[in-house]
Amino acid sequence: MVYIARAIVQETPIIILDEPTNNLDIKHQIEIMKLLKLLSEQGKTIIITLHDVNLALQYCSKYVLLKSGQIFAQGSEEIINVKNMEHLFEVKMKQIKDEENFYIMPF
Repeated sequence: MVYIARAIVQETPIIILDEPTNNLDIKHQIEIMKLLKLLSEQGKTIIITLHDVNLALQYCSKYVLLKSGQIFAQGSEEIINVKNMEHLFEVKMKQIKDEENFYIMPF
């Protein structure tokens, strides 16, 4: 959170964060992601790395999937699918849908 505060105070147009929600409980993960989304809506460019696919789906608009240091896929949420996630994480996945969203889960 300190790094985000610094970026806000410095009025930088781009914020780059590596796993900003790592080791946080769910409540604080959501708070961080809501803040980053708000900053994005205010015109800041936000670039973050995440391993939580579902958190990314809920708050991000563009995605770059990296595999072995190389770009595997990029685009909007259509690239977040079972086939790509199985290739990326090397585990079986399934997609779960509700009325509003879909989720990718390992099994």
